[in-house]
Amino acid sequence: MPRVIEIKGLTKAYGKNVALRDVDLTIGPREVVGLIGPNGAGKTTLIKLICSLLRPTRGTIAVNGRDVTKDVATRPGWRTWPRTPAIMNQ
Repeated sequence: MPRVIEIKGLTKAYGKNVALRDVDLTIGPREVVGLIGPNGAGKTTLIKLICSLLRPTRGTIAVNGRDVTKDVATRPGWRTWPRTPAIMNQ
């Protein structure tokens, strides 16, 4: 089966604090995945890494076969929205 998202050995540390350690995850087409866990488990960090909003400490993330951990130009074009509404001046 082709892989839409493939994560191998993903680690993200903030100084000495490790948010994610050696995460492996494969998501195929038409799969629906939910991230559950307690506060501070690394759910938001994982999403930010997949969207290239953060750089991993170690490991790879491929979206549709393209490594999004190395080159900003390969960002998949995804966006995130804050949980709370915000007013923006134009």
